[in-house]
Amino acid sequence: MATDDKEDKVSYGHNDDSSWKDTTKYHEDGSSTTVRTKEMHGWDISFGETISSTENSPDGTSTPSSCCYITSACLDSMNIPMDCLEMKAMKTLTKDYILKSFSGKRDYVTYGKKEPKIVEAIRARPNSQRIWEEVYGKLREITSTIVSGDYQKGHSQYKELVLGLEAKFAKTA
Repeated sequence: MATDDKEDKVSYGHNDDSSWKDTTKYHEDGSSTTVRTKEMHGWDISFGETISSTENSPDGTSTPSSCCYITSACLDSMNIPMDCLEMKAMKTLTKDYILKSFSGKRDYVTYGKKEPKIVEAIRARPNSQRIWEEVYGKLREITSTIVSGDYQKGHSQYKELVLGLEAKFAKTA
């Protein structure tokens, strides 16, 4: 992280057991990281957890580092435009459901760590196009669920997809 990163956005929250502060840092390269700090039970103990981040793509635009990574790679491999229904549905699921809860934010960060490894492992396989076609079929099912308004099920289906792909192609010890 560069020394002149800026802290531009701070928000606070509270529940029965703890209070938290979300701080978004904007980096020189245009990327950003949001970190949640919690103080629990009145103790002066806090920890930081990254709850979202963006990174710059080769063309200089800022892209999400998780949740749409597999979707983007799949669509790209099949020459499907990034403004298609599947991508719009995944972005809606992310924004309107996954990032609305602490556990969803945790999943988002987890996806961000797993998905690049999964995509790399799939791309390295000689039958990668067939794999992406199967992934696209699952993304279409998830899209249908999201469009029907069942975000909880859509999130569950996406989580199952990520974990299944990880187990099959990119499991790390």
